[in-house]
Amino acid sequence: MIVDFLKSNSTWIKDVFSIIFTGSATIVAILTYIRAKEKFLQPIRTEVIKKQTEILTEILEVFSKHEFSLDRALDYVNVAQINALNILFEYGFIN
Repeated sequence: MIVDFLKSNSTWIKDVFSIIFTGSATIVAILTYIRAKEKFLQPIRTEVIKKQTEILTEILEVFSKHEFSLDRALDYVNVAQINALNILFEYGFIN
């Protein structure tokens, strides 16, 4: 009974499995391409990070030469107060 069913329907069963295989291979190829494209741009990100590190080093050298502390320059209390007021305003607790 099963053998007769397979013999009479073998062509469309083969076609269905071919479509499934081709579709899954296409999806894997697309995902691999997207992943490879991300990895291809990785050296550019590395160069950007190197440049940002150089700029940050220069900024910190300028601050240290003039005996200027970045921690003392930032007013953390007022920054926190302003952030708290913004949140209270966004949620409608104050007008």
